[in-house]
Amino acid sequence: MIKREPIRPPKLTPLRAIRSKCIDCSGHELNEVRNCLFEDCPLFSLRMGRGSRATLKQIRAFCMWCCIGQRNEVRLCPSVKCSLWVYRFGKRPVISILNSKNRSTAEGLNAEAQKR
Repeated sequence: MIKREPIRPPKLTPLRAIRSKCIDCSGHELNEVRNCLFEDCPLFSLRMGRGSRATLKQIRAFCMWCCIGQRNEVRLCPSVKCSLWVYRFGKRPVISILNSKNRSTAEGLNAEAQKR
């Protein structure tokens, strides 16, 4: 069985990740984010860090826009430092981190099952 590295929980919520991306895109000038002229950008309506629950879909749309509509390119995106990278599939990442208490409990249950 192959051991998988646990996925680290995202440090930014989707809305904060969008806000961070917009700040990065504007050269870290907050007035430029507010006065953004790129209305065709999928993140335009969420650039101020406020918005609807459809933020993950808009992040996916932005990633598809960034990769010129190529799903495979979104999957293989090398921009791991992008604040949207974790959400590029339009879903929240699955977090499979067990704390030590749960891990020891699971090991105990496995040992009991093997004895039977």
